[in-house]
Amino acid sequence: MDDSSEEMGDTTESRAFMFCPKCGKAVDLHDHGELVQCRSCQHQFHLAGHLCPSCNTYYAPFTAVCTACGEATARLCSNCNHTNWSGDEYCQQCGVNLDLLAFMGKNTADGHRERLREQMQGASYLKGVEEAASRERMSMFNAMEEERQAELNQQQMKSRAEEKKMFLGAAAIIVLLVIIYIAYSLLA
Repeated sequence: MDDSSEEMGDTTESRAFMFCPKCGKAVDLHDHGELVQCRSCQHQFHLAGHLCPSCNTYYAPFTAVCTACGEATARLCSNCNHTNWSGDEYCQQCGVNLDLLAFMGKNTADGHRERLREQMQGASYLKGVEEAASRERMSMFNAMEEERQAELNQQQMKSRAEEKKMFLGAAAIIVLLVIIYIAYSLLA
């Protein structure tokens, strides 16, 4: 077990924690208010405007997207377009209540759009795969048809050669019979 999990104890799932930006040790957020002090290195820092709402990664300078989990850490005020930290309940510039339900609804809608985009990409990929398989089947059927046509042509050529032989044989017999008839007529 690492040092951070030892410090958190057995209640890791039930408690919110983050890692100290200075020493990297786990800090239980329930033991602190707005100002947090790391028990390991005594470093003090503020949470407001610095903590990712999703994974509790700490950012000293402002960042719009958490690099650890990809969650938005900032949002615009719909009243004055001021950029606020995503955990703020009120706009830091105009003081208007930042509607968390609208924010969550937008994130849900964005999630639906992302899933729809992924599904469309998946459908496009599957369509491409099916088209390639269809082309492969068609080329296989074309090759089989060409082979069948070649066999048919070969059989027709054989049949014509046999017919030609039979015709020549019949013609030879007729000529021979005519010669015999003429010879018999002359002798008789």
